[in-house]
Amino acid sequence: MILSPPIDNQTSSFADPTFLRQQAQVLIDFYLPRSLDREDGGFIAQIADDGTIFDRQTRHLVGTCRYTNSFALGDRYHLGAGCREAAEHGLTFLREAHRDPVHGGY
Repeated sequence: MILSPPIDNQTSSFADPTFLRQQAQVLIDFYLPRSLDREDGGFIAQIADDGTIFDRQTRHLVGTCRYTNSFALGDRYHLGAGCREAAEHGLTFLREAHRDPVHGGY
């Protein structure tokens, strides 16, 4: 599976809001809901281009932050009904799993 059609630099512009929205929508459609791990929490970040999950266990702070931010933006720009829930899912995992309760950092 290819995430998005090939980009034609002659007709596509990364400054074009319509083009950017289409790209963002393709990414949200690909990662939501397959990236949410409802059993262990957080997000599954190790997903191949064809949608195959090749590591269900590894969790990285940066990955959790990226998914959380992306889904929050997806909610803000109305890119998917589940974006808000996914962003809240990420915030919960950041607080409960990534946060160091002894020192208060991440």
